[in-house]
Amino acid sequence: MADAVIQTNSLLLAAIEGKKSIAEFKREIWEIEKRYPEYFQRGRRDIGTSKDNVNAIIHRVEYMINRYDVRYPRYDRHRCNDA
Repeated sequence: MADAVIQTNSLLLAAIEGKKSIAEFKREIWEIEKRYPEYFQRGRRDIGTSKDNVNAIIHRVEYMINRYDVRYPRYDRHRCNDA
């Protein structure tokens, strides 16, 4: 389970930093889900299956990167008019 957490968090960080494209992020998170489906199901039974949870994660990451143009460690809010 710890490997799944480390791999998922590393993948999220790489996507936010712009080191991985959205397509790479999607492909790799699905690979993690195939190896550790119990990780994505754990504590989230109200969402549905582990595949439903991965789809939710992908949606949130795509939205965050596309809408807010997040590029860790800088975030200047220029696309969402929050400034």
